[in-house]
Amino acid sequence: MPFTASHAVVALPFVRTPLLPAAVAVGAMTPDIPLFFNVGIDYWTTHTFPGMFLVGIPLALALLSVWRVMLRPAVPHLTPGWVRARLPQDWQDDATTSWLALWGGRGATARERWRSIALLIVALAIGLATHVFWDLFTHAHRWGSELFPALGEPWAGGRYGYSWVGAISSVFGLVVIAAWMLVWMLRRTPTVTEALTPLWFRMLVPVAIVSCLVISIAVEIRANGIPTTTWTGFAFRAGVSGAAGILIVFGIACIATQLLAFRARHARA
Repeated sequence: MPFTASHAVVALPFVRTPLLPAAVAVGAMTPDIPLFFNVGIDYWTTHTFPGMFLVGIPLALALLSVWRVMLRPAVPHLTPGWVRARLPQDWQDDATTSWLALWGGRGATARERWRSIALLIVALAIGLATHVFWDLFTHAHRWGSELFPALGEPWAGGRYGYSWVGAISSVFGLVVIAAWMLVWMLRRTPTVTEALTPLWFRMLVPVAIVSCLVISIAVEIRANGIPTTTWTGFAFRAGVSGAAGILIVFGIACIATQLLAFRARHARA
């Protein structure tokens, strides 16, 4: 299956459009949430019609809200100075301002808010649809294998075509996202910004994130041993549990970051 984060690459064409790229990106990753967390939603519900929209849109909206309220306001205070100086100015907004911006911002008229809501739903729906469409060609027994029978046949190394397409498209998506972010950063004019968190805290967070991945690998080895034939299943199980742990740790770190930043602001007032 394609790496979940790679699905976010579909948001890049919408960067200079009325649609919110973050909403497209979040929507594109949302269908895989049942793989990482037991949220009471079945995997197939978010990967088939109509559940992909009826359930997927509210779930994606919840995740986008988490990003705008809990995660994004903390990023400037967790990243290195070179990155922090090039982040958009609105990433410095507090949680309330960041949340209201989804609905047209402070002081928006009713018409502006409804327009923002409509565009937001469309962006989330586009992201969800691209995920499901992408998966049609990268999973067994899907429509893509019927349209292109070669996808259901073994290719190099005994792996089926859909598996190769999933792996290649995963790498492609990550490379494109990384390249776009690097070019975007290099073109930004740096501004003077200051992290409102202590250095020890900013160093602790990446250590904790890496530890999650190491622990997930160790747990998988203890439970099933070191694979001797294929590493696919091992990598998937360790990766899913590791990613879930990373998301939890990063979420806690972002909450702590906002509390530290809030205390620092009031100490200077």
